Amino acid sequence: ELMHAINHAQPWLAEDCEEYRWIDEATSTWAEHFVYPNAESEHGRAVHYLLTTDKPLDHTVSDRDQRYYGLYLLPFDLALRGHEAAIPEMWKQFGARKSLAGIEAALGKVGTSYDEFFPRFMVDNWNQHSAALYHEKDGLEETAHAPDGEDPEVVSLSGGKYEKKIALDLYYLSSRYRYFRFGPEVKAVTFDNGLYGIDHAKTWAIEKIDGEWKEPRELTGEMGVSWCRPAQKLEELVLV
Repeated sequence: ELMHAINHAQPWLAEDCEEYRWIDEATSTWAEHFVYPNAESEHGRAVHYLLTTDKPLDHTVSDRDQRYYGLYLLPFDLALRGHEAAIPEMWKQFGARKSLAGIEAALGKVGTSYDEFFPRFMVDNWNQHSAALYHEKDGLEETAHAPDGEDPEVVSLSGGKYEKKIALDLYYLSSRYRYFRFGPEVKAVTFDNGLYGIDHAKTWAIEKIDGEWKEPRELTGEMGVSWCRPAQKLEELVLV
């Protein structure tokens, strides 16, 4: 609650207070971690955002939306990735800009941008396997989910081939996840990137190859990617 007072002591906001309600709650919940990093009072809030990453960053359900509090992960991740100065800076920017534009301006002040930071934020929100920054740094157990929940979609063949179309109806500043596990009889896997060439759209992959989760890698600039088995034994794949 003290953090709310600090937020509202910033220069007069450019818009009605409701425009900044979501980032006000997110910043204030993050302050719980900043001041008491071992209390973990904020952990229970994370799930309210992680289950709704397919909605825009500033998506509003009602004025009691718990998602606001779960969005503490945004300033939390900014700090983890060395951009903590963007948090006070965004509140300065809100004196002349709406919430999303103010955050964009603050990111520019610390040498990054939505295009650069937000995709890594989406990968970090997976919070599993080799993309478990939150768990490693703060013990957070909650994770983003693919449509089937925490379990991967198992791809097995009895001959022929299997093709899966992935919906691309993405909002601005949102993400979707698909998690696959491949049976031993699968000889090759190909991903055709339907977001290739679309401005501001990003694609990342988290791969488990030969029993080891690899570092997340960006596929944005790739029209397609193939894995041949068993030479390159892709066992599991998360698409972000």
